[in-house]
Amino acid sequence: MKHINCKTIHIILKTVLFSSLISTSSWATGPRISESLLSPNENQMYASDFPPFATTELATGGLNSEIIDAVLKISNIAAVQTVVPLPSMVKFHLIQDKALAIYGREPNFSKAVRESLIYIPISVSTDNYIYYKPAHKTELNWEGDLKSFKGLTYGAYKGENVERLKEHGIDVKTGRVHSLLKKMVSNKVDFMKMSDLNREWMLDKYFSDNKDKFLKIKKSRIESPLFIIFNKKHSNGSLLAKKFKAGIFEIVKNGQYQNILKKYIPDNVTREQNMKKFKEYMKKHK
Repeated sequence: MKHINCKTIHIILKTVLFSSLISTSSWATGPRISESLLSPNENQMYASDFPPFATTELATGGLNSEIIDAVLKISNIAAVQTVVPLPSMVKFHLIQDKALAIYGREPNFSKAVRESLIYIPISVSTDNYIYYKPAHKTELNWEGDLKSFKGLTYGAYKGENVERLKEHGIDVKTGRVHSLLKKMVSNKVDFMKMSDLNREWMLDKYFSDNKDKFLKIKKSRIESPLFIIFNKKHSNGSLLAKKFKAGIFEIVKNGQYQNILKKYIPDNVTREQNMKKFKEYMKKHK
């Protein structure tokens, strides 16, 4: 008989606990938890569902997952990637379980927690503020600061830092991407920030009939790095972070990185801009 060790039981119990916090309807349409949750590996890497960067809905796992997989192979690092439904689960695994790494958007960590982490850029997210045109009589404009949105309601992701928004008189409603987009349609949320790739994915899947009514707010473009964040408190965290960093430089050098990027950003100009920005972030985190 195959025995289940204590660590496996511990992880299964946590998975059941998290699942109890999510409604049945969410599970029906949401991401699936990776099998690696039930098959513990010493070197676990976690991400929250953020298509097409990291998702169980693609056989490849998404852009970030493909990049990480290429680096793991070229660096001879044995690790398991797991995509979970909620950002809170990702933070839990990193801080409480001392997982090897997490990847995607940087969570809102305290200064004390950040000191125990190693940040390595893996891709670039081009974000814009968006709004739903039929819900507004006039065009929403960005004048260079948050004062432009005073009196409006912002749709925030769970865990997103919204203090500055509130300081500028902006109301905040929190939720997952799909629910926030629905609230924009019903005029309960005025605007939100989305990655261009994630926006196209979500609108194609859930709002294909009226996707053209979701408009970018002009001049609100923001480029930011997406990281793999290694945990110094993991027994091999610092060592494997060093190996991973060398590996990502290698796949850029040999062209693997560019080939992966091309799958998700077919437009040459956009891809070249993305690549240029990524190299800038790489230099900053040498």
